[in-house]
Amino acid sequence: MKRPATPLHFVRTTLRAGVVAATALLQACMSILHAPDGATYTSADRARTALVQNGRVVVDGRPEPPQFDGISNVGVKFSRDGRRVAYVGMRGSQRYLVVDGREFGPFESVSKAGVSISPAGRHVALPLVNGGRWHLWLNGELTRPFDGIAIGHPVFSDD
Repeated sequence: MKRPATPLHFVRTTLRAGVVAATALLQACMSILHAPDGATYTSADRARTALVQNGRVVVDGRPEPPQFDGISNVGVKFSRDGRRVAYVGMRGSQRYLVVDGREFGPFESVSKAGVSISPAGRHVALPLVNGGRWHLWLNGELTRPFDGIAIGHPVFSDD
């Protein structure tokens, strides 16, 4: 059977209503793929680098403290000026957000888009699932729960 162009259309036309929300949620969540060892990320100003190595992120030659089973395939994000670094690590079925070496979580799942950092680096956001409901993690706090969050990542205006 040929699959329709849009996965959401496929869900709507072939599944019962009770299954649609769960399927749409799974499509919006991050895959369980890990970034391969040796994956390298560079800040926009090219002054900083991050390397995935044995379940750890090494920033500028120094390993970040948290140890994980893997690092999300979405990768490591730097703020525009390179001062801040954020990524998602995985232990078992749980997801953890790491911002500037500080670990937050556990969370059930996170958005495929991964973490977003505002242009001046003042704000960090991550859409995620906690307690079976969508939330936005923003600067260390979870927002009230939502039924869903649009596919994509938070976009910040200039700070």
